[in-house]
Order: sequence, then C-alpha cells, then structure tokens
Amino acid sequence: MSESKRIKTALVSVYHKEGLDEIITKLYEEGVEFLSTGGTRQFIESLGYPCKAVEDLTTYPSILGGRVKTLHPKIFGGILCRRGLEQDMQQIEKYEIPEIDLVIVDLYPFEATVASGASEADIIEKIDIGGISLIRAAAKNYNDVIIVASQAQYKPLLDMLMEHGATSSLEERRWMAKEAFAVSSHYDSAIFNYFDAGEGSAFRCSVNSQKQLRYGENPHQKGYFYGNLEAMFDQIHGKEISYNNLLDINAAVDLIDEFEDLTFAILKHNNACGLASRPTVLEAWKDALAGDPVSAFGGVLITNGVIDKAAAEEINKIFFEVIIAPDYDVDALEILGQKKNRIILVRKEAKLPKKQFRALLNGVLVQDKDTNIETVADLKTVTDKTPTPEEVEDLLFANKIVKNSKSNAIVLAKGKQLLASGVGQTSRVDALKQAIEKAKSFGFDLNGAVMASDAFFPFPGDIGHSHWQNSVPPPEERLPETKSGFHPGSETQEPQISRSIYPLRYEAYPGQTRYSRFSFFFPAGLSFFLPAASPSPSFRFSGDGSAEALREYQAVFQEIVSSFSFFKVNNSFRQTGPALRHRHRVCFRRRVCHRRPDFPYHRRQSDR
Repeated sequence: MSESKRIKTALVSVYHKEGLDEIITKLYEEGVEFLSTGGTRQFIESLGYPCKAVEDLTTYPSILGGRVKTLHPKIFGGILCRRGLEQDMQQIEKYEIPEIDLVIVDLYPFEATVASGASEADIIEKIDIGGISLIRAAAKNYNDVIIVASQAQYKPLLDMLMEHGATSSLEERRWMAKEAFAVSSHYDSAIFNYFDAGEGSAFRCSVNSQKQLRYGENPHQKGYFYGNLEAMFDQIHGKEISYNNLLDINAAVDLIDEFEDLTFAILKHNNACGLASRPTVLEAWKDALAGDPVSAFGGVLITNGVIDKAAAEEINKIFFEVIIAPDYDVDALEILGQKKNRIILVRKEAKLPKKQFRALLNGVLVQDKDTNIETVADLKTVTDKTPTPEEVEDLLFANKIVKNSKSNAIVLAKGKQLLASGVGQTSRVDALKQAIEKAKSFGFDLNGAVMASDAFFPFPGDIGHSHWQNSVPPPEERLPETKSGFHPGSETQEPQISRSIYPLRYEAYPGQTRYSRFSFFFPAGLSFFLPAASPSPSFRFSGDGSAEALREYQAVFQEIVSSFSFFKVNNSFRQTGPALRHRHRVCFRRRVCHRRPDFPYHRRQSDR
C-alpha cells in the first residue's frame, strides 16, 4: 500500500465558507471532481467550477428539513472502502459507489448557538449528525482518505496542496485524522455539558487551542497551556510567557478582580506581597511596594488602572517579570519597554470559567470558582464594641487578600494597604508570627490595623502571644471582650489591654460534621465543653473548693458565654477535687448543623 495517495474526488459540505475559495480553485486546477450539497454546491458553482449534487448520486433528496442529506451507503461506502482490500473494491464496483478521497466538512455552530441564548429548539437543530458522521468515517479510513474537519484546517490543507499538488502522504493524513477526532470529541463534550446542565454527572472538559511552553514548573518537566491567551491579553513586549508566569498571572487576575477601587498589587509565587488601593496608580504603586520591597523583586505586577509616565518611572526602578494593566500611556510603554525580557501585557475583557479543576490521585477534583465578594451588608456586629466605618472597610479589604493567599494565611492591613502577610505556613500561629515580624521589619505601626485569616484559629489564645494590641477582627465574628480583667487569649490579668479573638470562617459541606473551637485561658481550673450531640454545654470546675472561688469563676465564665446567642447555657457546676489546677482551657464546640443561619461561611477549611 503506497503512502502517497492521489485525490481524485472531493466531498465538500461546510457551514463556514470563508477561505474555502482558494482550496476549491487549487483542487480544480489539479483535476479533482467535486461532490456537494445545497449551499456549498451553489458556492462552488458560483466560482465557475462544476459540482455534482449528492442527491444525484444517492437518488434521494435532502429530507426532514435538511436533517438527512449525506447519510447514504453511496457516500459512506465511498469514504470507508479500503483501497488495498480486494473485497471492498469489488463491492463498491458492484454497487456503483465512487471512491471519495478528500472530505471537507465542518459542524454546525453548537457552542455559539448556546452562548447566544437561543431557544432549546434552535440549539437542538445545531446538533450536527451528517457532518460528525462524515468526520469519523474519513478519519477512521485515514490510510486512504484525507479529512478536513474544521475551518482551522483550511490552511494546512492549502499548504499541502501548494507544496505537492493533489496528493497526500500517510503522515499528513494521519495528522489530519488526529485533528478531526479532536474536533469531534470537543463537539460531543459541548453537547454533553449542555444536557448535563451543571449536574456534574461526568467530567468533560475540552479545550482546542494548545500552546507548548518552554518547560513546566521545572526544566525537566514538559509544559502546555490549553486555551486562547490572545483573547485575554495582548503581549506587547517581552519574552515568551512561562508555566510559572502563567500561575502568577492567574493569581494576579483573581486578586485584582476582587477590587473596584483603583488598586495595585505585587505578587510572588501566587501570593500578594504588596497591595494598596489609592486615588492614583502612582500612589497605589508606592504603597503596594512599601508592603514588602524585598519580595517584590522579580514579581508579577497588576493594576486595574491605566499606567502613566509618572507611575512607569517609579515602577521601572525595580526588577520584575510581568506587568499587567488595562492600558498604558505611550510614554509609559517607552519606559517599561527598556528591559528586553520584561513581559508587558494589556488585559482585555474575557469571560472566565466558572469551574476550577485539577488532576488529583487517579481522578479530577472540581469545584465552583469562589466569586463571592463580601460587602458591608454581609457583616453583622455581635459585640458591644462596634467597629468604625474605616475599620469595616479595612476588614473587607484584608479579607479579599487573604481569600487569594495560600493557606495557612494571615493578612494585616490598615488604611487600604497590605502591611504584611504570613502565607503557606503549616501552622496558623506561625503565619501570624511571620506577618507581625514582616510588618515590624518594614516599620509599620500595627496600632489600629486589622487582621484577616483564611480559616479559624484552633487556639484563639495564640493571638495573645503576638503583642499586637488593639487589633480589630471582622465585626461579625469577634468574641466579646470580658470586663473582669480576664481577656480571651490571655493567660494573665491585663486590664490595660483590650484584645478580641479573631474567630473562624470555614466551608461547611452537607452531610459532614465540622467542629469549631474557641479557647480561653484562666489562672485556675475551669473548663467548659459542648458535646457534639448536645445543644447544651456542661461545666467542670476544679479549684480549692471554696464557694467564693466557685462564684468568681462562674461570674467570669457566665459573662463570656452569655454573649453567645446561638447556644443554651447550662449552669450546673461540679467540684472535681481540692487541687488548684492552673491554665485549664475553656472550650466551646458546636456542630455545623447547629450554627446560626446568618453566621458567615468561607471557602477554606484549614486547621480543623
């Protein structure tokens, strides 16, 4: 069987005709005969070339409103017959079936029809039957037939015709068959996802555009990007975007989309190391850089404002990999383009996917993308102390940053500026220590700052170790401050310091039990526990056994728990021994199913 095959007859039936005229002209010059249907046949004839109608070959007209045109043995027999198999050749001769050597066909625009918001009846009519069958048949018989399955393959076919006329090699036909099956599988995935309607009964994700990267996360790994980057960015300067660049760019886009105010962010290894919202890009850049000028080196920069000359002059003073903005002034581009490898991207409006997935173990993990952005309306103050509007604004600001940081994460912010963050730590306490140390190292005063955590503290007392005083956690989640001199999170009496516990935000899943815990420390042994199955807590006291001590601890404890409106307090105490036990923990646990309906949820579930 010869690898080179001559094209004698071509079946052409396409929806998209742009760019087809050059191919038809070249094929005609090579002596190829045409077979076609309806509008495509009229198009070929309008170019001045003869074309035989499919109906004349099959002796059947197009029926059922065009649903059945090419589904006939005289069409599929001519495509599927194996030229090297004598039995096949005898049968097509017996039934007068002509050999078809080239099939040019595309599919109805199903995805575009769905995206247009068309009616279901119109969408169903865009499910191609004849076209998909022709593609599969011709691709299956690639040994003898060449298939062009989409408008994207017009150019490769034309290049082949221009190079060596109306002949094809086995390698070319196999490559075209591979592309054809990519088209058919993508098309079927789109149809399935339409009918699945988000139920997730099976995982089907198909992206046609492929970009090979220099390498993956490390030089020994291959890397690819599937998608249309050109639809989202115009790269106007710099080297080829790498795998790690794309990870940072994705994190930067997710982060900046949280903010409506003019904002500048600096990211390193997918985490914000500097961010500020200000009236001008220049001010936002300076305050973002102040958050961590060390980590900013080699980072990815992004803003939602137009970069002007003044901002560009300041930005150009440091080394960075990528900068992203909706636009740049001409003189700003001249400044930023001074470094040859610096990647400069103009972000365009593009629709982003609503699902996130990743390969995991022997399967795929899928979730909805977290597009929820909390506002003032989502907050509820449950303490005597009400935060100021400025504090609330900073809390929402910090929450947007920590949401887009790697767990365990802590963010310290003030005046719409990221002061410091601790990210990617195995302990939330370490994340807090890291954030405080970084803030102090860059000269920030944490008085009046706020803190955000991407999940709850397993031991809120750990906040007390930080010596970060007068911090304000989110108003809907703060625990009340005691008035007796014993402060949540403190092991000693410090009446001059007022601390609040930053509590818990986490994601709850139907059918699963999650526990959250508040911990208090007292100088002697009072403990409190809410069993998982019980709506009421029980008390356990150990001390010197005196009635006075019992009344003292009961008063302190009752003052704390009385502010929790979402569980019932059982005031039964019992003495467990005469020994005085120090630093006993007071714990509160509750089940998700007992939570208040207005208690906020969050996406993370770290530190369970």
